[in-house]
Amino acid sequence: MTGKFIIMFNNAGAINKMPKTRRNWENQLLDDFLKAIHRMQYECDSKDALLERLRFIAGKNAPLKFYADPENFVTVGEGRDYGERKMSVSMYGFAQGHLNLNSVLAPILPLGDLVDTGEIRRATVIIPFKSFYDGRQNTKQLSGCYVEVHRVA
Repeated sequence: MTGKFIIMFNNAGAINKMPKTRRNWENQLLDDFLKAIHRMQYECDSKDALLERLRFIAGKNAPLKFYADPENFVTVGEGRDYGERKMSVSMYGFAQGHLNLNSVLAPILPLGDLVDTGEIRRATVIIPFKSFYDGRQNTKQLSGCYVEVHRVA
């Protein structure tokens, strides 16, 4: 299966929404992180590349090549109370949920070379950040954050 996909972070609904104080630096760190990855994009040339990238974003079974590439990290906190930190462009903290990527992406993935159903496939899937976390984890701060997957070819 081939295709070209773009993954984009959309965090507009959560930026600057958390109370920040000198003592509560975690909220400032999360806010700075969400600002840093907002509108970041990655291109994937195949379904396999797309699944690998989403596994990295989810913090699950990603190939080591992602951890060696500086493009997969952002630096936040310059001049902040919590200090400068280098963070991977993936889910914040420990995302312990299970997300079945094949079923989530089914509406945009090609059906296959031999199957022609005439069905028009959607061009975009929006995955809320909370989908990457266990239901018992507090994800209220991440409401309004999404990973958008766009099929472009």
